Amino acid sequence: MSNPHSVLTDAPLRSWISISVVCLGGWVALAVVHLMRCWQISNDSSQGMQAHSRCQGISCGQRTCYFDYWRTLAVACVVLCHGNEKYGSFNVVLVLSWVMPLITLISGILYGMSRSPLSVYVARLLVLFSIGSTLNWVAAVLRGKEWWKEDVPFQMSYVLMLAGAAVAASPLKALLHAEPDNMRWKRTVCMYLLFIACCLAGALLARDALRRRALIACTECGVTLLLSTLCFLLLRSSRHLNVIGWIVGIWTYVTRAAVAQQFPADEFHYVDIYIFAVVVQKVPLTGKEHLGMFFIGWWPYLIIGLRIIMPLGWDRRIDRHPPEEVGFRIAQYTCEFSAVLAFVAVPSLGLEKTQGVPETFRANSTWINRWTLFAYASHHAILQLCSEAAYPWGVMLVFALAMVFYLTGPPPNREAAGLL
Repeated sequence: MSNPHSVLTDAPLRSWISISVVCLGGWVALAVVHLMRCWQISNDSSQGMQAHSRCQGISCGQRTCYFDYWRTLAVACVVLCHGNEKYGSFNVVLVLSWVMPLITLISGILYGMSRSPLSVYVARLLVLFSIGSTLNWVAAVLRGKEWWKEDVPFQMSYVLMLAGAAVAASPLKALLHAEPDNMRWKRTVCMYLLFIACCLAGALLARDALRRRALIACTECGVTLLLSTLCFLLLRSSRHLNVIGWIVGIWTYVTRAAVAQQFPADEFHYVDIYIFAVVVQKVPLTGKEHLGMFFIGWWPYLIIGLRIIMPLGWDRRIDRHPPEEVGFRIAQYTCEFSAVLAFVAVPSLGLEKTQGVPETFRANSTWINRWTLFAYASHHAILQLCSEAAYPWGVMLVFALAMVFYLTGPPPNREAAGLL
């Protein structure tokens, strides 16, 4: 390691350009979007039209607290796994089967619910990406690391993936929420066909194996989008419309189990889950109430059974490097698909048949959500500053900082304790 001054002076110009784009790009995007919206509001007002509300987006009414609850739990597991990679490598408490899939599922469902313009939604994600990447870069500089040789964004690359997934799924979302329109669906189908063709052409021309795998996985995401679109168009007037989610989900996991898709295909697998979430948010799964009752009644046996069939002691990230044996991959993705289905199906039963989120969490959800966002964006920087040799102190510091949010946040909302 070098001192902070030398890692700043020794960095090549191209690296400075790259890190400037990463750390400032989100803020520039947000500023551009804000200026465009101000111009649109001003233009509408000058034409005598009613200006759009600045608070356009998800209504500020009741929150879906179980989303917050599971997202907080999942982010806590992310912090723990990044503090000690052995937790992920050995798949402790099946973290690889539910943590990132559930975060992706929640993000996709919320995007499907959101009324915010795509530009605003993506700009906010890019700002979060820039904030987390800046913290990681500052930590690398302070530790004297040659940051231009490091993966500076690290965990924030996932946020960039969410932004890309939102852009890719936006035509599908518009189709799901709009009235039947021949021109709209033709335009959407042509767009996805062109996307698939470009990805395939890139994969054929790519000389780098890593880039080829990425483009092949990207092609699969395009097929998922096209499949979702065509199924909706064919079944929208049918009583079998609600099977679309099953078709998309089965396609997503059968293709993953059939072929061992190595890194970076796992990132594109999350895009498929995101698309599935957008679909089921608008078109609920058929039979989800019966499925929810099944999970509620048999969950102890399911967890034991899934733990038995899952391979043990791999000492590697099987989500990034799936085993070559088909049987092991089937077990791996059966666990993950079960977690995804349970998250979609169980809440549909309501509080009468399920266990609600603890009242203490609901009452304190405001500051807990703020800490969750902070923990995800900053934990890698904090762990770098504490160094790997200091485990578990870095992880404990991230969790201890929740007390700051508790002390500086709003008082517990007792009214929220009665909400779902």
